[in-house]
Amino acid sequence: LEAGYEPQNVKKLYIHGTEKLDIWVDIFATIAVKVEALQKHASQVPVNEVDKWMRDWAKEDAKNKDFEYAESYRVMKFSEEEAEQ
Repeated sequence: LEAGYEPQNVKKLYIHGTEKLDIWVDIFATIAVKVEALQKHASQVPVNEVDKWMRDWAKEDAKNKDFEYAESYRVMKFSEEEAEQ
């Protein structure tokens, strides 16, 4: 508050990497940006393998969905209004 930020009322929290998934997001339009960002990140992932790995993982997440690449999440809803949707 001292820095001028107002409190937020979080209505939903998207959790990645859980077993109880309930939403899949189509990331076809952003997969190239995601790959490029990870390729620039200093990590233990070999840069020349990032594109294949990321696309393979995203394709696996999209299995049985109506899109090519996906990210999957479990959504926790914190408001009555959101829970009804």
